[in-house]
Amino acid sequence: MTTPVILFGVFNFIKNKPKIYTLINDYVLRVIGYRRRIS
Repeated sequence: MTTPVILFGVFNFIKNKPKIYTLINDYVLRVIGYRRRIS
């Protein structure tokens, strides 16, 4: 399976760019909060 390798590469890429990581983290938290409000 190549999926874990791709995810690992993406993770390393994001780890090297803290601004992108912060943006994605903020977006994920918003999506999770949005879904919690609906259900």
